[in-house]
Amino acid sequence: MHVKRQLGCFSRNNGISSLSTNRQKVIYALATGRDCLIQSSLQDDADDHWMMSIMQTINSSVRTTQVLIIVSSPERAKQLHTTLIDLGKTLGVFCHFCVSENPIVRDTARATSNPHFLVGTPERVHELIKSNKINLSTVRMLLLPDADDFASSPGLRTVIPKLLLALPADCHLVMLSVDTPDEVMYAAEGYMREPLLLMEDEIEELLRRMRHFYIMEIPGSWQLDTLWNLCESKLFDHAIVFCATIKRVDWLVSKLEKRGLIAIGIGRATEDAQLKVALDDFRTGAYRLLISTDFHARALGDQPADMIINYDMPHDKFSYLRRLAGHGTSTSRSKAITFVREQDCIMLGHIARSHDILVHEVPRNVTDLIF
Repeated sequence: MHVKRQLGCFSRNNGISSLSTNRQKVIYALATGRDCLIQSSLQDDADDHWMMSIMQTINSSVRTTQVLIIVSSPERAKQLHTTLIDLGKTLGVFCHFCVSENPIVRDTARATSNPHFLVGTPERVHELIKSNKINLSTVRMLLLPDADDFASSPGLRTVIPKLLLALPADCHLVMLSVDTPDEVMYAAEGYMREPLLLMEDEIEELLRRMRHFYIMEIPGSWQLDTLWNLCESKLFDHAIVFCATIKRVDWLVSKLEKRGLIAIGIGRATEDAQLKVALDDFRTGAYRLLISTDFHARALGDQPADMIINYDMPHDKFSYLRRLAGHGTSTSRSKAITFVREQDCIMLGHIARSHDILVHEVPRNVTDLIF
């Protein structure tokens, strides 16, 4: 999909860098009405890029409120309003921001004038909706540009579910997140319909650069035996193993110790001081194997793991992403191996399609994984 001519001229005249492959995908996804969870960035022109993408979806020939943007602070509302005003001049698109600092009379008048974009804080937007001052029937997109604030903003957590119930059925939800914390992932799972996950180009490249494998279930204690064989094969210097629960982590650490392999386990209850010691020991080579739940996936960002082992199947595509992209490995020999039961095959295929990766069965001779 091509960028509208006016927006292309605006970006060139204002020194905005050209759209990356990922951001071109965003334009297409938004235009087709998909719910999207987009991993944003902290680059200076990030707002310009995302707002340009969203501006593509506006029908400026009709004066109706088509995009509702909810932010956590008045300062952020003003910032986005300024960006949208600059972009909107090229297309005849109108925008208004409504925050608690504004007189309610002014926000009411602006909201009822049907600006194409309405940017506001949760409390003020909710107030206008309760008094029927916003025509929700024409809204086609609900945008949360600061989804990372979901956990720390009671207003967002309270207002968003109510908004989704009041908006038209064909309205789609778009969330922008820098760190994609657990709260954002859970919100995406709960509020979105088959969401499209779009990542920054470097993370997509990281996932494609890694080699992805699976091992199918076999009779007996296959998972423990298979993990033991992988450790014995010297396929990795350091590996991170992910389990579904802390009980599984503790059980696995105990079973491996009985076989003579000392591993270190971490979970939700691990205190910060203990976590730091554990990660330092893993980094310096005191342990080759670190076993964790998803809770600490992001904390493993700078660990030198050249293999990620999904001992338990990730429960969704977001978990798979966090387990792999979160630990930060970037070597071409990095590998991910997922232990798969028969009932997990559908989820594995969903993960592969969502992240556009190929997942191969582990070869009979596991030493082939070295190459």
